[in-house]
Amino acid sequence: MNEEQELPVSEWGLGQFSFGEGGWVGYADEDVPDWTYARVRENEQGRLVISELYLARDRIDSATLRALPLGRIQARVNAFADYIRPRLKTASRPGVEPLGPEPRAPFQAKATISVVPALDVPKGRKPDAFYRRVAEVYAETASLSKRPAADMAEASGVPVTAVHRWVAEARKRGFLLPAEPGRRG
Repeated sequence: MNEEQELPVSEWGLGQFSFGEGGWVGYADEDVPDWTYARVRENEQGRLVISELYLARDRIDSATLRALPLGRIQARVNAFADYIRPRLKTASRPGVEPLGPEPRAPFQAKATISVVPALDVPKGRKPDAFYRRVAEVYAETASLSKRPAADMAEASGVPVTAVHRWVAEARKRGFLLPAEPGRRG
């Protein structure tokens, strides 16, 4: 991986993300501190989805695989899609190893804060600008949280059903990509 970007800190787990060539990304956080490498591709709806994995561990078993935060990785990949898409067509290195044979140091958190902004909810009919902001906040929150709509509702002081409606309308207006059943983001 030739470029690293530290993600914003949040109460749901800090993370570090690396963007590589050929659609490879590296990810580590508090829950899974050993680096996980995923290769992504664009699906028919324009979302980036994981198509390959590379794990460097002392031992890989079913518990290791169940612990992988694939939904979180995919949500963050889509939050950084503008950085990753240009690298999808570049050639990756020979072999499956995204880095050299030396393992990277495990991830260690530095701080914990909440980063979900409250939405400024206008009365009555909502303009496009509101739904654009809903889409931005939802995409960012989905990349950090297991419950993005609930966290947005809590930060904004509204029922979670209202956030679900706003997200659906943001998708309908084209500000968010179509949802995949059972997936965040």
